[in-house]
Amino acid sequence: MDQAVGLGFAALDLARATGSQLIVNELERLDPWAATPAIAELAAEVTHLR
Repeated sequence: MDQAVGLGFAALDLARATGSQLIVNELERLDPWAATPAIAELAAEVTHLR
């Protein structure tokens, strides 16, 4: 789980650097797991990019 979250944050950094909405759209698919502690912070960050 930690590795997946780490990759998610790396993708989020890439989305910020490139302005890629595609990456944000894919990360939004994590919403069903937003209550999971390991994913909650990542999901919140994705929400800020919407």
